Amino acid sequence: MSTQPSVLVVGSGPSGLVAALTLLQNNIPIRIIDKNPSPHPGSRGSGVMPRTQDLLHQLGATVLVQALEPMVSIRTYKPGGGLEVERDYSMFVSKEGTPHFPYMNPKMIGQSGIEAYLRSHLAKYSCHVEFGTELRSLEQNEDGVVAHIAKNGDQETLETINLQYLIGADGAKGVLRKQLGLPLVGNTQEDLRTVLGDVCLTAEGVDRQHMHRFGDPKGAMAVLRPCREVGHQNGGWQVLVADPTKDMAMLASDENELVNHIKAVFPTEVSFRKLITVGEWRPNIRMTNTFAVGRVFICGDAAHVHSPAGGQGLNSGVQDAINIAWKLALVIKCLSPPSLLDTYSTERVPIIAEMLNLTTEIFHRNVLSSNNQYERPEKLRMHGVNYRSSSIVLEERNSGLPQAPAYGDMVEGDDKVLVAGDRAPDAPALVDGKGKKHRFFDLFKMTHHTALIFAPSVDSAKPFSDALATCVGGTVKPVVVLPQAASISSIDEFNALIVSDGEGYAYLGYQVKRTRPTR
Repeated sequence: MSTQPSVLVVGSGPSGLVAALTLLQNNIPIRIIDKNPSPHPGSRGSGVMPRTQDLLHQLGATVLVQALEPMVSIRTYKPGGGLEVERDYSMFVSKEGTPHFPYMNPKMIGQSGIEAYLRSHLAKYSCHVEFGTELRSLEQNEDGVVAHIAKNGDQETLETINLQYLIGADGAKGVLRKQLGLPLVGNTQEDLRTVLGDVCLTAEGVDRQHMHRFGDPKGAMAVLRPCREVGHQNGGWQVLVADPTKDMAMLASDENELVNHIKAVFPTEVSFRKLITVGEWRPNIRMTNTFAVGRVFICGDAAHVHSPAGGQGLNSGVQDAINIAWKLALVIKCLSPPSLLDTYSTERVPIIAEMLNLTTEIFHRNVLSSNNQYERPEKLRMHGVNYRSSSIVLEERNSGLPQAPAYGDMVEGDDKVLVAGDRAPDAPALVDGKGKKHRFFDLFKMTHHTALIFAPSVDSAKPFSDALATCVGGTVKPVVVLPQAASISSIDEFNALIVSDGEGYAYLGYQVKRTRPTR
């Protein structure tokens, strides 16, 4: 990798790591730094939504997707009844994947597990997170960014880096957003505080096939979620505790107090082994009004913070990172004008604003209501998140439709309309001239645009594929999709992958007529 980076990524959580990986896959030299001396060991955000699974697949992280665990149901217990079960709640109705939506169900993995995988993926590009290195200050002008960083060790080392762009993914308490003068607008609910951490313990009679809620949800309570990343002989749990009569800061800072609280709330014998991480949490519901200042971009918690209810935070940050990274790659390669970067904020800000409203509503229902408090709306799967209103999206087939919310419903079936800016459906069982099978999600990559040409014959598709062949830098990969059972004739000197729609899923998913070319 070049010693002169084009982009500096500040922060090595999921957002920063995904941004770095996307840029590296596009052959953009980067450096990624983190002020912490080592990776964070905590599980923290653990829900990976189906839309994020889609994107991880296209990012080449299929091993990570396969390693995700099913989301377990929440088990509550009758007051004063020991371990007598009151009810099991499923936050999401389990659904079978479809040809267009192969990933339908939210999955779980501790954030430390995601980060470890992504760091190992970066290492394949000879890129490693520079821990113990922090951004001190920056200046920017029309030509680039000058970043001043400090590497902490036995002796502090200062360094000045000249860059084209900078991505800030250093979290809600990071310095970058403050240096840019971007306030987090919103509110903090001081009266609702909890403690969140990772522990190793065993509780007699408590299984690892459920999350467990003990105590009074409006009083002294504790919630345990099995977490393999915490480890230690399969006794690792993420724990959330609350008690309106106690000082949560004290519980977060005093291990004995925390352990005593857990033992007091649990209606069973508890053997405590080890405290891994712990911290106080209060609901901050805030975001910046822009995610970009000049050549500097922020994503994830650096740009928006909110309730973890609904599991949208990590997922939104990953989607932020991918959005800005592929655009930066095109601009740095001079394959797109810098104005493309303006669409990052205009696309992401409306989505995040709707997401904050949605997760806040869910959080209040969790805290204030006892009816259906754990059930989650379908929108949280994130299949309906869209960029229909983006200035770089052109809709010609279904123009004149009313404005759709940025957090829309997923599109599937004959009664739905697929619109430019929506999530692109998958389609398996595509067959090329040699009989090899393909699927769209394996063809879609973060390194190029995939242009789908639906045509009744190879000859009718040729003018379109020839026109796309003029695109420089391999930025567009044409795929000609012929109808089901169509014959793939001679394809010498054809500038596209040609496949037939083996089982009809592509034409159905993209709502294409079989009688005329569509692109």
